[in-house]
Amino acid sequence: MIARGLEKKKALSLQMESTMRLNVPAVLAGDRIALPRASGFTLGRLGPSDYADLRNFRAEIVESIGNPDVIRLMPDEEQYVHECLDEKNFAVGLFDNKQLVAFNSLLWPSTDDELRELHIYEFVRSRALASTIAYAGGVMVHPSLRGRGFQKLLIEVRMVVTAHVGRPHHFSVVSFANVFSWRNILEMGGRVVGLFEFTDARYGDTSRLFTHQSPAPKPLSDHTIWVDSLDIEAQRRLLTDGLVGTEFRMLGAMAQLGYRHEIG
Repeated sequence: MIARGLEKKKALSLQMESTMRLNVPAVLAGDRIALPRASGFTLGRLGPSDYADLRNFRAEIVESIGNPDVIRLMPDEEQYVHECLDEKNFAVGLFDNKQLVAFNSLLWPSTDDELRELHIYEFVRSRALASTIAYAGGVMVHPSLRGRGFQKLLIEVRMVVTAHVGRPHHFSVVSFANVFSWRNILEMGGRVVGLFEFTDARYGDTSRLFTHQSPAPKPLSDHTIWVDSLDIEAQRRLLTDGLVGTEFRMLGAMAQLGYRHEIG
């Protein structure tokens, strides 16, 4: 279990820079490195020896959120965690001393068949080759450290690392209800390109926004169509008509997503 006495006042400055200074070979090799933009924390790739810590961390985060519409454990959680930690994929953690406090994982498929196994072929096929994509699991951050910029930090880490290994296209799924997460993805250049809908007897039914961060995004039309972020049917129609979600705004307590046409 994660200790409850984490320092809540650690200095953390996450002003976005054009290029993160990151020793990617060291990260890929599993070295723990310091980040000037996350003073007092270290960054490191996770491997099989981190299995117990990661499984416990994931369980605690899901319990702390307590909303399966936002996040839930996988039906084959043990297998999923092992897959995250396999050397053919990439998992990265942020540590307070030796304690895992934030985590993100990436699956690195190589073939169309692997995309089909992940149920994402239809979203990816017109946008990138399988061997050029990274499919991201959601960033998990310890409750005492939320709102400090860790999610954006780990998104940027994965963008730098995967560009280094020739996988510059980032795809991910995020809950409609998780405004914080999809807003961060949009602010970092991601676009909503589809609705990921999944049914599993153990996992249950779920609908998610499917997002793409491209190294060369297409230009956008000037006109924006705004919809409530929880209005799944309206967004389904816009996506079917070829629009993509590109921006957000708040109208009182209601979050809205803005959709535009991509040009070209």
